[in-house]
Parts: sequence; C-alpha cells; structure tokens
Amino acid sequence: MPRTVDFVTDSTGLHWLPRPSSWIKGLLVHKWLEHRLGPAKQASPDYFKDLADRFGLRTITEADNGVISVTLPNPPTRSTHERLVPHHRSRSS
Repeated sequence: MPRTVDFVTDSTGLHWLPRPSSWIKGLLVHKWLEHRLGPAKQASPDYFKDLADRFGLRTITEADNGVISVTLPNPPTRSTHERLVPHHRSRSS
C-alpha cells in the first residue's frame, strides 16, 4: 500500500508537516519525509493551514515499488505558461 503525506515547502526550502494525531506516527512520518526531501518541522493545524494558503499544499507518495512522486503546489495554467515561455514561430523559406 502506498504511503502518502501532505506537506508544505516554504520560501526557505523547509518542509512543514501537519501535527500528527499520535507522537509515534508523527516521529515516523517526520523521519520518513526528512529522509526523502530534507529538513522538516511540524506545524499546528492553524499554522499549517496558513502555510498551505501561502505556499500551496504538496503531496509526496511512495509506491510499493519505491517510486516517489511529489505534486507541485500550484502548477501553472496554460495561459501562465505561454506568458513565461514565448512561442517561437519558424520562418518558411
């Protein structure tokens, strides 16, 4: 069964986890995330919500075969992408 955890990455690159329901679960999830992505801290429910609103909620998933995927907090829409990457037209000869 895949392991999935929601987290937030702030502007300094620090990862934030929501406070767990039990200390042992919190310790295990915290160590797992740090091993995969780097330094992490736990936040109270209100602070975690504020962080998620500011920086976007991300999800890390580790499949049974060990493949890890991380969602982007706010993937750009097509119109945003078009403004960031100019569309070049090729000239016909």
